[in-house]
Amino acid sequence: MRLATPRHRIAELLAYRELVVNLAARDLKLKYKRSSLGIAWSLLNPLFMMAIYTAVFSVFLKAVQAPNYWALVLGGLLAWLFFANSVGSATVSFIGGSNLISKVYFPIESLPIASVLSNFVNFAISVAVLLVVLAVARL
Repeated sequence: MRLATPRHRIAELLAYRELVVNLAARDLKLKYKRSSLGIAWSLLNPLFMMAIYTAVFSVFLKAVQAPNYWALVLGGLLAWLFFANSVGSATVSFIGGSNLISKVYFPIESLPIASVLSNFVNFAISVAVLLVVLAVARL
């Protein structure tokens, strides 16, 4: 038995790209189906965290005197939340897809890639909103 080369694995993933997109879409639908606020929660969560961090570090502790500190905090939070959510959901994706893994052949890498892709959609929406807010605030 020969081990698959990285080039072969990438070609196989490209052949199954429709599956990856469908798995990512399924993840997004399931996530927002269980949430009462839907996609708004993906926008509100970083905003609440930004408000707390900004209040604690610039108002209460007076540790930061930077103008527009909230914009720095929000940009960093969005990147961190994308990374943390992607790693967390990618590691659990094998358990969530165990039924599918045992019944059908597909590249197993499709599961974590689909999880990261669904998190990227949330990240892209959040960054788009951030860019609009920054443009309105003229920053």
